[in-house]
Amino acid sequence: MYTNFLTIWKSVGISRSYPPAVIKNNKYRGYSFVTSHLRAFYTQLFRNIDEDDLKDNDGNYLKAANDVAICIPIL
Repeated sequence: MYTNFLTIWKSVGISRSYPPAVIKNNKYRGYSFVTSHLRAFYTQLFRNIDEDDLKDNDGNYLKAANDVAICIPIL
């Protein structure tokens, strides 16, 4: 689902599809954020997230931005 969203700078962003090259090469993390936060998703998508996606480089669970850690793998 694509929607509008409000950035931290109070400007309106417009969700859109990722370009085919980003999808094909799995480069979501290196591309600009073009989707809004997911509000609903299938449980199975969440269960398929790699546990390491929820951890920092030291192996500790994220204390902030965990919504991004969940949303990017689900996308």
